[in-house]
Amino acid sequence: MSNNSYITEIKTTARIIHDFIYNNIKLSDQEHATFIAGALIALQEPIFNSAYKNDYCHQADYFVEMMMSAIKSSIYRCKGFDKPEKREIVLAEFSFIARNEQLKKIVNVEGHDWIAVQYLLKVLESVYTIAREHPEYDILGAFYDQFTKYSASDQQSLGIVLTPHHVAQFMSELLEINEDDVVLDTCCGSASLLLTAGGKAKQSIGVELNSRMAAISLANMIIKGLPTYIWLGNSFDDEIREEIKTYKPTKLIINPPYSQQDKELSFVENGLDLLQPGGMGVVIMPVSCANKSDTESKSLRKSILSKHQLIASFIMPEQLFAPMVGVNTIICLFKAYSAGNEPAFLSYIKDDGFELTKSEGRVDRNNKWPAIKKEFIDLYHNRQEANKKSVLVDVAEDDEWSLISHMVIHEDVYSDEFFIPHIQAYLMYLIQGGSKNV
Repeated sequence: MSNNSYITEIKTTARIIHDFIYNNIKLSDQEHATFIAGALIALQEPIFNSAYKNDYCHQADYFVEMMMSAIKSSIYRCKGFDKPEKREIVLAEFSFIARNEQLKKIVNVEGHDWIAVQYLLKVLESVYTIAREHPEYDILGAFYDQFTKYSASDQQSLGIVLTPHHVAQFMSELLEINEDDVVLDTCCGSASLLLTAGGKAKQSIGVELNSRMAAISLANMIIKGLPTYIWLGNSFDDEIREEIKTYKPTKLIINPPYSQQDKELSFVENGLDLLQPGGMGVVIMPVSCANKSDTESKSLRKSILSKHQLIASFIMPEQLFAPMVGVNTIICLFKAYSAGNEPAFLSYIKDDGFELTKSEGRVDRNNKWPAIKKEFIDLYHNRQEANKKSVLVDVAEDDEWSLISHMVIHEDVYSDEFFIPHIQAYLMYLIQGGSKNV
């Protein structure tokens, strides 16, 4: 099945499920997302998968009990949830399925009687198949992305801010992951980055503080069958940090939670500190983190560069996360515990070929991104300066990390068109954060 055909299948399935739930069942936005995860986990269990389409119309309570048992069995076999209290926390995220009486009612669809939850499982079967056939693709993320387009919710109300798949692939390629690598994500969310990066790795390990998101990331990993260990907890916790170190992670890939408290750089330092010497780490974060001149930001950047080398940075196009999140971003690549003295490759991907549409979000209608990505990957590997695209800069511990900050060196090739959008974005960031210095 080609990319286009399975994406079309996901869109169709998302629409069917959204309409069915809207017309028949009362689920909150967050319950909707978690239900999909629970359903896909249940379908992973062979006994339940082979029996769920049988006639259970007079045994609705028993059917839901079977589904919950299948979810429980999958979770109990998963690493990272081996402690009873953590199992129960994750299981509790799915408990609404057993309590919701509307999921147990009988519905007639095209002349056939189904228990409502049973019909939803039947519709989801195609998504489950796609997920198994395409382990590198965040099927759950793509499904949720479609759901937000059909409802009044957005990714933030679902608690899920997805890294666009083409960006996740780009970050993964920068890491050059191989079969000996252990990939770490210290704030894994729905595990979309681990899915993209972990396909070639020996093992993927992640940490997630939010129990609902941990349940969703678990669903993603279970249905993919990837060698994964996910902790439910805080990646800054000393006990978890010590456990992570026993796995000797060699690659880090993170999209830290964006906040008004400017904690993104703390996630960067924490993650890099957990890598083996010489390991590589890639992060996507607000571009302001690379440029802010306040004391705390400068201190954090200095602390990071005192231990780890900035290899490259890529300012990403405006509206990369639009329409869900309005923030300009930068991808930074580091080498852990490296004393290298080569200049850093700083670049600006002004256009990724995607267009913001009203009904579909950002789409690459003309398939421009593959060529754009190759151009910047080649520039990076060849360490090549290019007009209005890249420069090589010696970045000191006190320096900022984005190309914009170093353009005084090459001011003749940059115009107001380059600077103004980023100045505007930075000012809006300060205003939203309540800064009194604007």
